[in-house]
Amino acid sequence: MMLINTATDRVVARKVELASTFGQRLRGLMGRRGMPKGSAMLLYPCNAIHTCFMRFSIDIVFLNREGYVLVIIPKLPPFRFAGPVKESQLVVELPAGETADAQIEIGHKLKFAYKIKR
Repeated sequence: MMLINTATDRVVARKVELASTFGQRLRGLMGRRGMPKGSAMLLYPCNAIHTCFMRFSIDIVFLNREGYVLVIIPKLPPFRFAGPVKESQLVVELPAGETADAQIEIGHKLKFAYKIKR
């Protein structure tokens, strides 16, 4: 699955990992050494996150049900909390600095698309 910023037609992440169960969302990125550029984690349903027991900072993007950006938190360090964000249904976690690089702004729409293998 890919993540695309429809406001800029820019691919934000070419590899999106889905965390949709309680256990997957709770574990998230804990225990990893980092996030490769071009990757993202989508937490659904979700309106708050933590970076407890993580080893690196990440960018956080809270989205509503339609995929519109509600809140952006750049470079959130380990052992912090963010949210809850009212009306947020999805959270995208990105490598630190990626929201600026991808020019993501509040009000932009992010779209998830599947890559078709030929």
